[in-house]
Amino acid sequence: MVSNFSRLSSHRHYVLRLYRCTLRLLRRNCHSILLQSNIRNKIKAVLKDNRNNKSSWNVLALLKKLEELNGHLFEHNFKIMSELVRVSSVIEPSESSKILNLLESSTKTKVQTPEETKQMGILSKYITSKQASGHLPNTIPGEYKRGLLLPLALHEFSQRKIKRIEQQLDKGIPKVYLSYTKAGSSKIWFVRAPFNKGRRQSKGLSAFIKYEREKNQKSIDSIAYCENMAKWAFYEAVWEHAIENGGKILPFSLYNMLNNIKLDKPHEDNSALKVYEWFFPLKTVINRLGQKNNLTTKCFERYKQRLIMKDGRMDFFTKKTAKMYKNRKARFDAMSKAVPYAFIYHDKYNLPSILDKHKF
Repeated sequence: MVSNFSRLSSHRHYVLRLYRCTLRLLRRNCHSILLQSNIRNKIKAVLKDNRNNKSSWNVLALLKKLEELNGHLFEHNFKIMSELVRVSSVIEPSESSKILNLLESSTKTKVQTPEETKQMGILSKYITSKQASGHLPNTIPGEYKRGLLLPLALHEFSQRKIKRIEQQLDKGIPKVYLSYTKAGSSKIWFVRAPFNKGRRQSKGLSAFIKYEREKNQKSIDSIAYCENMAKWAFYEAVWEHAIENGGKILPFSLYNMLNNIKLDKPHEDNSALKVYEWFFPLKTVINRLGQKNNLTTKCFERYKQRLIMKDGRMDFFTKKTAKMYKNRKARFDAMSKAVPYAFIYHDKYNLPSILDKHKF
């Protein structure tokens, strides 16, 4: 089936080139700001009104008029241009175009702000709960929802919020405590307090934690690689021992020797010296990696004791938390005095506005 001309890329490119040519000629040859604005607005209106016009004859007539306008712009025929702009260039669209325009306009919905979205969510939950308990009918007109039920829903939501804040304040000053994140065998410590709860971690700290974890994983992989190579070292030791001792096989199992790879003291049996000669480089690497991991662990532990505990960071966060609690309690007490005088259907004296005023 043959496609409509509007789907052809060559048609779209031609229309765009023609429109861009018009804009360039307007800026270059027309020095009247008013005439430029009139021509530009007229072209935009024609393009918008005929966007869904599928009639090839109508579109061809419009394109010829646009070409004619470009010719007058190029020749500086401003009088003819003014007359051309006054004449309506919109051709009556077909019935199908009218239907498409109607459907397009009906699908356009107003974008809600985040605050409106939140309020609509509160209203929806309020209506659902009231309908479930039989306090509201199943069908409610839209104007009643916004004008009558929305203030009630916000009032009830604010009451629950005030109750929740009161319960939090009754618990007293929030605790300040230490927490950590694992980086292998090491623990990176942090001070946790209410005012830094939920805040995004800094990029520098994230990069540092990532570096420590990658370094620890690299150490683990290196130790695993050495333990895997110990198997081949054991086979080489057995082979050399057999050559030197007339084919005598070492009376040790591979499992026991792999368990002894991390031991520093030599094996009691002298026949195993050949094995330890092969194991010695691997033991050295494993011991150094283990020592390095232990040093990192001790470093973070010293950081915890020196900077967090002795340097007063815990005390600083504790005092700041107490001050924050005191200010929050004072604001809540001031708000509690205004709550009894709240009016549900007044924008400035309802509970949501009182909460916003006292920064809750």
